[in-house]
Amino acid sequence: MTWEDIDGWFDFGHLYREEVRRAKDGATFVEVGAWLGRSTAFMAQAIRDSGKRINFYVVDSWNNTDLCPENGPPDTGAYAKPNTKEVFLDNMHKCGVRDLITVVEGDSTEVGLRFENESVDFAFIDGDHREEKVHADLQSWWPKIKPGGLLAGHDFDETYVNRAVTRFAEDKGIALYGDGGWAHGLKCFGLPKPSLEEHNIFLAIPHYDGTVLATSIIMACTRQYTGKGFVAIKEHGASALCSNFNFLWCAALNMPGITHFAMLHADIIPMEWWLDVLMREMEKEKAQLVSTIVPIKDNAGVTSTGIVYDQHHWTPKRRFTMSELMSMPSTFDAEGCGYPGGKLVLNTGCWLADLRDPRWKTKEPDGKLVAHFEMRDMIYENNGKFENHFEPEDFFFSRKVQELGMRAVATRKPAVTHIGNYGFQNSGIWGEWKKDERTRPLWDEQLQAAIGK
Repeated sequence: MTWEDIDGWFDFGHLYREEVRRAKDGATFVEVGAWLGRSTAFMAQAIRDSGKRINFYVVDSWNNTDLCPENGPPDTGAYAKPNTKEVFLDNMHKCGVRDLITVVEGDSTEVGLRFENESVDFAFIDGDHREEKVHADLQSWWPKIKPGGLLAGHDFDETYVNRAVTRFAEDKGIALYGDGGWAHGLKCFGLPKPSLEEHNIFLAIPHYDGTVLATSIIMACTRQYTGKGFVAIKEHGASALCSNFNFLWCAALNMPGITHFAMLHADIIPMEWWLDVLMREMEKEKAQLVSTIVPIKDNAGVTSTGIVYDQHHWTPKRRFTMSELMSMPSTFDAEGCGYPGGKLVLNTGCWLADLRDPRWKTKEPDGKLVAHFEMRDMIYENNGKFENHFEPEDFFFSRKVQELGMRAVATRKPAVTHIGNYGFQNSGIWGEWKKDERTRPLWDEQLQAAIGK
């Protein structure tokens, strides 16, 4: 028997897998709301497969007489089981994971009060869906989350849950992001707790005509980071794109005490506390560069995040579409998206770099800094015809970062809007293209076979 044989609703396996992959040995996980154990068995098996020692607590009242309308009909279908706890335990035994979980029966809010403050690395709330109960659970479990940990939950697309979580985040002044589940939109929510480490961030806002500069600066200046340290904001305008980027990059490298560099393009409007989300993704992924996935300003739904290979870096093998991204990991590197031999090329519209790594200051033999912005054009002759090839500055920069041996990842967790003729958002499935049609000849194996490549 496996988790797939258990009744229930479970579309957040991507989040469970991610937290297990990132967890340190000895971590503590909590699942609030288990019912018959479909998600519980999945998590327990993922923990076993990881080989890590993770303390996994499962909290539920298993009281079907106190179900609310928001959870579904209490007397029909799935809930018409008077012995759900016994069924749950039997399922855990049959799946062979009973020894990996600690069962705590009781009211989820009251159980949360029993845990020590800052003792939990990851907690997932999927219990009673009534607005006040969700809010009470969040109030109870948030103090228990360790700095750098995550309080997450399900059914963020439901009105009562969404209202409770949004109100909680606003009251606390903390970051809140939505997370897709199995390509079904923003089914989950995430509330990351900043680490205790001090970070001094240089936030660069490049622009060339000031069209939407005011909105970006307002978002950058008011609600961008809740962690320890400071954020130094520098805007700079220039029509020469790479020169503008390099000017700001040099300013950050030359400023004493700066630990991180962030960039926010003037035509991108980020969510509140976006730096909190990027910082957590960077720390958990042990990356030196993390970039927010941003859609290109057209109706195709293609993003400027993709894959290149060293021998063909003038043309990306493929760029990812919004349709594809909703079924991919929320945060990934080249290997995580299925291209272990390639390099992830990233957007610079909303990103963060850890300047504490000395490799950022690596120089070429002629003294030129390796990690810099450079827009490259070339003309090749192909079968008697001349072809123009172009490598944009963001693809060049992210490729150089990985050539230096640093880890670069892309994430769609911070919600952003790319301002063009209208706002192009990086959440949800949209766009005319399901896959990148422009680069199809490079990645479509059937097409390659048909043309004899």
